Amino acid sequence: MKNDYEDKVMDHYTKVAQTVGLASSCTMEDEYIRAGETRAILSLVETAARNIPERLRVLDVGCGNGYTLRTLAEQIRNVGLEDRVELMGVEKNPDLLQLARKMNEDWPVVVVGGDMLCPGTLAIDPGSVDICVSQRVVINLMDPADQQTALGNLVKLVKSGGHLLFIECFQDALDNLNAARKEFGLEPNVPAIHNLYLPPGFFDMPGLEEAAPAGWDIRPNIFSTHYYVQRVLQSALRGNVIDRNSNFVRFFSAALPEGVGDYSPIRIHCLRKKPAE
Repeated sequence: MKNDYEDKVMDHYTKVAQTVGLASSCTMEDEYIRAGETRAILSLVETAARNIPERLRVLDVGCGNGYTLRTLAEQIRNVGLEDRVELMGVEKNPDLLQLARKMNEDWPVVVVGGDMLCPGTLAIDPGSVDICVSQRVVINLMDPADQQTALGNLVKLVKSGGHLLFIECFQDALDNLNAARKEFGLEPNVPAIHNLYLPPGFFDMPGLEEAAPAGWDIRPNIFSTHYYVQRVLQSALRGNVIDRNSNFVRFFSAALPEGVGDYSPIRIHCLRKKPAE
């Protein structure tokens, strides 16, 4: 059965696919955040590949135009781990799916269609994935029950002891950001019309724990300084302007320590599926 919000989300990403195409800005216009997310994913895959003796299977759920998968493939080859990692992507939107396949046509990457709310549509066996990456995907399910269902379905795809990397948006951090904006008389930021931000404790479920492989140390709030610079300081100085990639934002986000405070709705959480007792 189709959800009430499905057409809205599908239409949004069809327009994104048709407008942005194969560019790295597809689904994420902010250069700093795109680079940081990609760095976190690359680091996790490389760290796990060096720690786990078996061949590593990595799944990018909601892989968009395939930019992250292609970047992973390039990095894996550059560090000599191409024989140790298998890359797979799933994308529901037909236009993005076509782009993802084109983006990776020259790389050993498998991209299939599917819906994480319907495990039967995924060409993936339960318990066969070492690392599952969700990059701002769960927030596109605009019903809390669907978000929890998707989380449970993704956990089932992962091996016992495997990892899930969630890069998602959270309502409590948005509240912090808006409290800071209010101090300067700025109107609150709101989620995009196709997003429902996650509540605190969203990942609290039996069999799942916040844990990363040894050697991976990306903190959940790494974009906090960037958000404060971009959405508070810049907006206060420039009359409520939100310019994602301005010289002002580039300079101060690079010059200041990352991850100060908790002002970024986008957080990075690395979770581990506990081995069965």
